[in-house]
Amino acid sequence: MNTLAPTPELIAKFKKKKNTLLIVSIVLDIIGVLTYFMPAIGESLDVAWAPIAGFAMYILYGGYLGVFGGVFVFMEEMLPFTDFIPGFLIMWLVKFVVLGKRTERQFYEEKMNPKQVESHTEEGVAVPVED
Repeated sequence: MNTLAPTPELIAKFKKKKNTLLIVSIVLDIIGVLTYFMPAIGESLDVAWAPIAGFAMYILYGGYLGVFGGVFVFMEEMLPFTDFIPGFLIMWLVKFVVLGKRTERQFYEEKMNPKQVESHTEEGVAVPVED
């Protein structure tokens, strides 16, 4: 594990990523809830939106959180009358509030030692590659 402190530029990159994901998550949740206000066709549009939302969740959050979140948001969109649940915002809260320190540490480790960290993680902690 790297003991070097992250640079101010790296800290700024993390904050930018965190804030960008928050904005994108809110926008995607708004798109998902819009179908709730379209009587007659809204639930039909959810059938088209559900796989898109699930894939977007996986792409945005990646790893096991992205897979779990993708399945969750897919099911939330497919089930009738559940459009009000902010699945993307919930995932953002899990990643950056509940698991905030772990997420931040993992980001810094990957950026500071890109050749020494594998693309996957074990239990949410980056695993160094043995040479």
